[in-house]
Amino acid sequence: MRKILLKILLLIGVLWTGAAALHAEGSLSTAREFVQMCEQVDGEDHNTLEANHSGYCLGYFWAVIRWNETGRTRSSLCVPQRVTIDELRKVFLKYMNDHPEKLHENADLMVWEALMGPFACKD
Repeated sequence: MRKILLKILLLIGVLWTGAAALHAEGSLSTAREFVQMCEQVDGEDHNTLEANHSGYCLGYFWAVIRWNETGRTRSSLCVPQRVTIDELRKVFLKYMNDHPEKLHENADLMVWEALMGPFACKD
């Protein structure tokens, strides 16, 4: 339990500093920007800004999973509990790689489209 709490606190700290860095740069708006952030997760040598971008990307998909687990929304996304944050990130990156014509679109919308394919709820 203590280990989980420490990880959550670390993630909050990374997201907090990441949000400040994003605010300083301007807000995230296009899928291209978010793709660039999420690609930095795979990098080995991170400077502070790259670490913030990686944390923002992973935190975004962590929030998708937590939101999905609450069951309090009428979401049309049904992400199985076994799916990891990194798997969601890779689904998004693959989708954008397959659809480069959509890189100028809104990042949130493109994440939604990317995840709707494999994780749409079955009625």
